[in-house]
Amino acid sequence: MNLFLSTRSTANSQENHLTEFLAAALDSDRAFRDAYASVVLRNHADRRGWANVEIVGVTTQKSYPDTGCCPDLVLTLKAGQIVACEHKIEAPETLGGADPGGDPMRQLARYLQLPVDGVAYFRASWAPPAPAILEHPKYVRPQHREHFLWSDLHAALRIGTTDVAHWLTEGFEAIGYTLPHPTVGDLSDPDPEIRAANRQNFEKLWQRTRSTLGEQGWKVDTGSICELYLRAHRSSSAESIYISPLFRGLFVRITPRQESSIGEIQRRVGGVAKATGLPVEVASTSVIRAKGRQAVVDVTVSLTKLLEGSSTCDEIEQRLWSYVMPLVQAVDASDANQTAESSSVPGS
Repeated sequence: MNLFLSTRSTANSQENHLTEFLAAALDSDRAFRDAYASVVLRNHADRRGWANVEIVGVTTQKSYPDTGCCPDLVLTLKAGQIVACEHKIEAPETLGGADPGGDPMRQLARYLQLPVDGVAYFRASWAPPAPAILEHPKYVRPQHREHFLWSDLHAALRIGTTDVAHWLTEGFEAIGYTLPHPTVGDLSDPDPEIRAANRQNFEKLWQRTRSTLGEQGWKVDTGSICELYLRAHRSSSAESIYISPLFRGLFVRITPRQESSIGEIQRRVGGVAKATGLPVEVASTSVIRAKGRQAVVDVTVSLTKLLEGSSTCDEIEQRLWSYVMPLVQAVDASDANQTAESSSVPGS
C-alpha cells in the first residue's frame, strides 16, 4: 500500500501532508537527501560560497516567536546554515505582519527577514513572487526559473531507497509532479485521458517562456491547460496576446489597444516571422468580442515545423521561447531592435 496516496484525500491540508512525507523522506533516506541538496541548494551554495550542502537537520512547521512566521520546512546544513522552505500547491502566499509603510507582507518577504541563510519556494505550477524577492541575496532560486516546482524533485525521489521515497515517487507520478517528456502528443486526441495528459505535458514545456514573459511585465494566465493568455502589460500597445498550440499549429493572436496601430503591428510581427525561415502566416482580421468587433493580428506556424529536430525537453522549450518571445517583443519594438530580437529564432 502506498501510504502517501492512500492518506492524501483525508488530510486536512494537502500542503502539510506533502511536507510531512517529504520531511520523513529527507530524514530517513540518505540517497534522496543528498540528491535533494544537490537539486535545491547547490546553486545557492555556490553563489554564497558554501563549501558543503549536507543536510543534517529537518524540522517541519518551525515557529519563530514574535514574528508570526512558521515555515513549512526548515533545513539545517552541516556547516550550520539554515534554509527555510515554503510549500504551496496552488494557493497564493498568505499575508501577515506589516512592512515599514504599514502594508501587509507576504510570506516570502517575512521569511527573508528571519535569522536564516536561505529561503526556497515550492509550488505545483508557475506563479513567480515579486521582483524584490527574486533579487534578495537569501532567496534560493533555481537556475532558469523564479521558484522550484514539485516536479523538480521527481528525479531525486527516484534515487531514494526507502519506502517513503518510493511512495512519494509513485505519488508524484500519479499527481503529475513530473518533468515533461520530449514527445508532443496529439493535443486534440479523441480520448479525453490521452488528450488531457498530452496537454498537461505541453504546459510544462512553456516554463521558460512564461518566466520571461512575467519578467517583462505581462500577467500570464493559462486556458485549457496548454494555452497562454497575456494581458495587463502597463506599457505595451497590445491589450492582450493569446498563444495556443491547439489550432492548426502554434497560433498567436495579438489584440491592440488602438485599432489604428494594427497595420504597424502587422508589419513588425511580419518582419520577425519572415526572419524565422519558417512557413509563418501573418494576417490581420477582426473578431467579435463583448464590446463589439475588434481588429487583431493572427500569426500561425506549423508546430511540427517549429519543433522539427528537437529531441529533448530543453530543446523544445528553447524552440518555443525563441519563436514566441521575438513575436511578442515585436509588437512594441523599434525597427532597430527588431532585427536583433529576430536573430535568436530557429531558422534565422
